[in-house]
Amino acid sequence: MGGAGGGTAGAGGASGAGSTLVNPSGFTATQNETGDVRLTWKGVRGVSSYLLLGPGLPRAGVTVTGATSYAVAKVPSGQQRWLVGSLDDRGGSTPVAYFTAADLIVGKPD
Repeated sequence: MGGAGGGTAGAGGASGAGSTLVNPSGFTATQNETGDVRLTWKGVRGVSSYLLLGPGLPRAGVTVTGATSYAVAKVPSGQQRWLVGSLDDRGGSTPVAYFTAADLIVGKPD
């Protein structure tokens, strides 16, 4: 029931000189029987924090450190899209346009 978007890093990353920040791949969104949505992605070597954006999350997003999944509660029904991006050690990221996307049609819980 989950969908995955493509997505890798683009130019303009905020990481240190000479390095390119790479965004996660394998990003999926899956709804469970209670209606919560589990977001999962493949970790990026050398990255310990990720920024999640989308429905059910605070407007500024959620920073996830030391994990490659996150549960979102109270997601509105219908077509939804989440984004994940890698964060460097100063909290910088690539532009949001380069974040990896996951789409899911959220149904009402059973």
